[in-house]
Amino acid sequence: MNVCLLCGDADERAQEIHKRGDYDLIVTSYDLLRRDIDLHEKGRYYACILDEAQYIKNHETLTFKAVKRVKA
Repeated sequence: MNVCLLCGDADERAQEIHKRGDYDLIVTSYDLLRRDIDLHEKGRYYACILDEAQYIKNHETLTFKAVKRVKA
């Protein structure tokens, strides 16, 4: 399984996100997903698996809105 752990600065993360087709699994944090959502929403994912759902409990937060923009 090819796994990508998204970390580093914005340019490094953008390079990895653009190569999303090379990976079977991409792991990121809610904070980085929120920062990188414009790049993530350009692609399509098989599934979006969320841990610690309390971070998206409030539908008015930016994190919730970012997660909803992921096409999976």
